[in-house]
Amino acid sequence: MKRIGPTLWNLGAWLITPSSSCKYPVTKYATAVYPANFKSRCMHRKVEEPEEIEPLPKYAQLLKNVDGTKTDQLVVIFPWLEAKKQHVNEYAHFYLNHNCDVLVVAFSWYNVLNAGAGPKAMAKDLVTFLDESSRYDRIFIHGFSVGLYLWGEVLDFLDQNQNKYGSVRDRIMGQAWDSMLIMDVEGLQRMGVKEFPEKGFPQSALLQKLFQKYLQIYLSNYPGCSSHDYIPSFKLVRDSDLVKSPALVLGSRDDQIWCLDTVEDTVNCWRSHGLEVEVKLWESSPHVGHLQCHKEEYEDALKHHLQRLKFHDFLSDAKPDSKK
Repeated sequence: MKRIGPTLWNLGAWLITPSSSCKYPVTKYATAVYPANFKSRCMHRKVEEPEEIEPLPKYAQLLKNVDGTKTDQLVVIFPWLEAKKQHVNEYAHFYLNHNCDVLVVAFSWYNVLNAGAGPKAMAKDLVTFLDESSRYDRIFIHGFSVGLYLWGEVLDFLDQNQNKYGSVRDRIMGQAWDSMLIMDVEGLQRMGVKEFPEKGFPQSALLQKLFQKYLQIYLSNYPGCSSHDYIPSFKLVRDSDLVKSPALVLGSRDDQIWCLDTVEDTVNCWRSHGLEVEVKLWESSPHVGHLQCHKEEYEDALKHHLQRLKFHDFLSDAKPDSKK
């Protein structure tokens, strides 16, 4: 079995590795660019000459605010797995219209399954970029679903390099987590074995079955974890007190994918570390579909959170206190 495992992994990696890769510069157009196997579509918003920036990781794209002005505010978006760019753009536009630049970090099932060097390299590249982009004094994290996994790898890298990258941690002013998942291996088995083959190979029943078998074997032999253990990256998010910026948690009671008990346990853990955590729960809306179902309430919750953090353009949206 020891000989079969690597062979299966190599097969799986071949099946899901993007055919090519490239680096994405900031252009004159605010364009949400994803890895090479995604088609890019312009948002058709022309801005002024782009400022000089540090090289971006190949899986990330920096979007300039709609006015094209220099800003000290950056929102880092960790999308859900296999998120379509037009859906992520709905969230990006919210920030771009409020004088924030947005960094979108693409994330795929390949990154989750390659649970060693892949995500760790992504975390290192991202932290290095943020460190070199010191003009962004105020950083806000907006993550979705399993995007929390990559955030755990970022926390791990920051924890191991506090002397060098402490300024990055100190510039993270706040965070928002939509449909956040804190998963154990059993949860990853349940979610991954069903969903990924269907999404990865929608036109081929044969490849779906082949990859289902591969996932079952790979996940049943997940290194160092029993089926009820938290995957280390998720456990670090739950237990770490490295970043203590206020958090907003968004979700619904009937979400069929996240586990509300686990989310509440994580929120209580964060509060025990001294984090300010606000929770916004709706009675009914699908996983990562809360903005579409409750747009006004969703945006109001975000605005209120960002006003508390004193993000510039959101302060002008603040409603004055009523005086009796």
